[in-house]
Amino acid sequence: MPGYSGPPELTAQRLLTAWTLDLTALLVLLAFGVAYAAGVVALRRRGDRWPVGRLVSFAAGLAVLVVATCGFPGVYAHVLFWIFVVQVCLLLLAGPMLLGLGAPVSLTKVALSERSLHWTQRRGARWLWQAARLPGLAPFILIVVTSALFFTSWMPYALSHSGAYHGLQLLLLAIGMLIVLPVTDESVLLSSFAYAVMVGVTFVEFLLDAIPGIVLRFTGHLIAPEYWLAVGRPWGLSPIDDQHRAGSWLWFFGEFVDLPFIAVLVLAWIKSDAREAAVVDRELDLAQLAVTPADEDEPAALMRPWWETDASVLGEDRARRHGWSTGRPGP
Repeated sequence: MPGYSGPPELTAQRLLTAWTLDLTALLVLLAFGVAYAAGVVALRRRGDRWPVGRLVSFAAGLAVLVVATCGFPGVYAHVLFWIFVVQVCLLLLAGPMLLGLGAPVSLTKVALSERSLHWTQRRGARWLWQAARLPGLAPFILIVVTSALFFTSWMPYALSHSGAYHGLQLLLLAIGMLIVLPVTDESVLLSSFAYAVMVGVTFVEFLLDAIPGIVLRFTGHLIAPEYWLAVGRPWGLSPIDDQHRAGSWLWFFGEFVDLPFIAVLVLAWIKSDAREAAVVDRELDLAQLAVTPADEDEPAALMRPWWETDASVLGEDRARRHGWSTGRPGP
């Protein structure tokens, strides 16, 4: 078709070999990788080790993001709706999950000096850490952003303007990190109550985030026709069939990723509750050790089973004979 200036028809081979140089994305990801590597090197110089599994996970996350921006999604996102959806899901879900398993916040805290860490927080990293600790915020933002992206003029504008396109990529990555950090990085741990709230919100989000995919899959009219019809792509799916496939992918990613995420979130909730119980037990132990000698008999009585210290069960005389206070005056 005259006027078409996009990439050639997408084939199975081009899914593996298509490549574009997205310099902005590469520079951002390179900065992430250099900062992470610098933290690992700083630890090794101090004689400490960083787990290899975390390093591999972070590297895999960077690789996924490079593919999302410079691989076939970066090549075809502007001409195929379903490829754009795949790119969004990689930036929002797959890439951040792998980066989060690399525990970048924990690495920052242990690698930087106290002064450097304070400077970093003051320069803008603190807001991300604080936002990640607000239960339910990220899933709510996820629903709002995905709905606004696909059902407003935001999508065609971002695909038509390079600055808006790269800004969208950074926004999706930031939201993804807000979602995964509380369940993957021990330095962003929440309270058990906060995890309970987050589990409830995530169950609601599990139901709601299917709506955009369902709408795209079954609607009979074209979303953003002013953009997709103007592409003038002479090969592949028709614009409406392309949109229906995009809805299927969005629906699949939303439900497929939510189930394991909920499972990981519940495990994080259980671990948080166990940590809080351990803290309470430790504080009670310390309080017991701090008891003055004059009060030693009372804690000992409190530690006895109730049937041994309750005078109404075994009698006042037996309790007094063993030196257990019952709270009643002697004869």
